[in-house]
Amino acid sequence: MLRSLALISTRQSLQQQLTSAVAVLSEPPKFTLLDNVEMAIAHLEIELPALCLLDADDPNIDTTALFRAIAQDSWLLQTGLLVIYENPATAQALEQQTSGNIIQAVALNELETKVPVVLDIIEKNRRLIFQRGLGQNLMQTLYGSFKLANDPLAAEVYVKLICNFLYQAGRLNQAGSMKLRLALTEMLINAIEHGNCEISFAEKAAWLEADKPMRTLVAQRNSDQTIAQRRVHFEYALLPDEATFTVADEGQGFDWREHLKNSETDDFLALHGRGIMMSRSVTDSLEFNDIGNQVKFSIHYEKNATLASPQLIQDLPVCELSAGDIVFREGDEGDELYFISSGSFEVTTDGKTLAQLNADDMFIGDMSFLLNGNRHATVTALEPSRLITISRAEFIRALRKYPQYGLVLARLLAQRLWLRNTADNTPANL
Repeated sequence: MLRSLALISTRQSLQQQLTSAVAVLSEPPKFTLLDNVEMAIAHLEIELPALCLLDADDPNIDTTALFRAIAQDSWLLQTGLLVIYENPATAQALEQQTSGNIIQAVALNELETKVPVVLDIIEKNRRLIFQRGLGQNLMQTLYGSFKLANDPLAAEVYVKLICNFLYQAGRLNQAGSMKLRLALTEMLINAIEHGNCEISFAEKAAWLEADKPMRTLVAQRNSDQTIAQRRVHFEYALLPDEATFTVADEGQGFDWREHLKNSETDDFLALHGRGIMMSRSVTDSLEFNDIGNQVKFSIHYEKNATLASPQLIQDLPVCELSAGDIVFREGDEGDELYFISSGSFEVTTDGKTLAQLNADDMFIGDMSFLLNGNRHATVTALEPSRLITISRAEFIRALRKYPQYGLVLARLLAQRLWLRNTADNTPANL
């Protein structure tokens, strides 16, 4: 939960602007200034925060030194960066950064409109930040399913979260990350603009030729409540050797066969219209449904050798569960830890529901597992779900090699204990 965020900056005025911008959130975070690079690096190393904000145009902050330190220490990559900038040249420079942990860059004059959106998306997908330190060694598979509003910014943030995750997990190198970013962006933006918002090819061309931002046209279309209520359905499966994606909109579809035929002869220098062809060239498969409002594609990984490290826990089996299947019962021995790959679970004791857990909770059965105790509750799958079973020996071997697992698990346990102290419906010991 993003209740407190560090801001790498010396400018209290920016801290005040951010505080004002996030006031619209149900639980707005507080911002703490880190006024030099040394303090910032120490914070990243010790606190291992999921997210940190960076004032890229603060003349008193050496951003080059900060990015250099991050590039030299993969531990620091665990923190996602939300970067604030003023100078357009800074935005261009940020595009060249290859550290793989910049989630979004936001212009200073867009704080109020963009920062709350970005933070809300990150909060709902924090496992893509919090779990990426486990991505290459412990967690082999990750699934997600979301409904996106008609907002190009939301699409951009999702794309960066996923591409950053795969880059930092050693599954994609820089070139592979750029290819995936191209394909994902194209498919999500098409679903928003052409699918849900019904913007025609000619309308978009005229708008771009007039040098107008597409987000303005999308906002105009969203003034129609019928369009504003439509959603983009986005699913992904980050598997050990490949990633698969499905993007569907709630529009009428389009004649994709004719579009592909025309794209082969269209002007290559046109402002738009060749995105699907380019996406096909960088993916292993790209298939539309018959009416053209859903597309599926996959990519095989291009390994990032500079980040990859030996895996102690390989090929752990994924357990497929149906709704109603019991993971374990109250009183069972706690010999195994369960990593939630997808789905949701109900926690009960004496017939009383204590909580519901999902993939953001990461683990089931952690405290009884660590304390060699019996289960204090029964856990049942509420829907088709996937779990990865981790034995005590497997986890201890991983902990010896990758001590950050201990920090991750300790924070999860502390969070659950805090929740139990503030609400009676969350179990502290399973």
